[in-house]
Amino acid sequence: MPESNFPSSLDTDANSSLPKTISNTAALNNPNHAEMHGRSNDAIIEVETKLGTGSSSASTGAVLIGTGSGASAWDTTPTFVGDVTIPEGDLILGSTAVTSTAAEINLLDGSTAGTVVASKAVVVDANKDIASFRNVTLTGELDAATLDLSSSADIAGDLVLSGGADGALQFTNAGENSIKIPDNQASALIIEEADNAYITFVTSNGSEAITVAKTTNFSGDIDVDGTTTIDNLVYAGTLSGANPIPKVIYATSGAANEASHTLNNPAIYISVDDPDGGDDTAANGDIWIDLD
Repeated sequence: MPESNFPSSLDTDANSSLPKTISNTAALNNPNHAEMHGRSNDAIIEVETKLGTGSSSASTGAVLIGTGSGASAWDTTPTFVGDVTIPEGDLILGSTAVTSTAAEINLLDGSTAGTVVASKAVVVDANKDIASFRNVTLTGELDAATLDLSSSADIAGDLVLSGGADGALQFTNAGENSIKIPDNQASALIIEEADNAYITFVTSNGSEAITVAKTTNFSGDIDVDGTTTIDNLVYAGTLSGANPIPKVIYATSGAANEASHTLNNPAIYISVDDPDGGDDTAANGDIWIDLD
């Protein structure tokens, strides 16, 4: 009994005894009727074997999938065992073509929402937060409501403070706060308006100094422990109160008398017109030097 070419090939070749059409007047033995039935039966069995058993009906969107050994079923949510290979560019979800490569899609595999994972896509958590970045390089502007740095900050350009009521630089550490400037520099730190210097800090070894280039007004006391050199001293206030060091006072007129100049502690008065005339010493220790 002849057998069907299926599933190796279809029964459509020239030597097949299962022709596509048979003439109404063809003799039963041309082609041989029995051979045709035998080949047809064999083909049907081959198809049944390939499809397997299982009672299901085709429906929209369903695919025929094997459900076990020798069994199959139509399924709209099939589960594939093994790899499913789709050429890049041929995957369409809904009506949108997926243009990402497999390598690009795999960047999501292993990523953790809210935490940076090496060589994976960054996904924020439900609060739009992300943690564990290492180094981040910005070529544009960082716009943030607040900035909390738990370690050092290295700023290569200018730091512009423009927020808050007065753009203040605030130190909130309960302990020691400091501004550290480089060593051995002629202009280690300059406080300036544009290029107009107000205060310059010099850290040159052996020549450390602070240069104040503008008029300075002090509303409180000044405590000087070292040597003080004053090129031009203008005093516009009133000398009063206890002071542990003598005062040196220069007067261009002796209109006042010694009593009016007497303070709670000794003072040295230099006058061009001493009211008493001549140099003398007051009872409280004041020393008058008459220059005329």
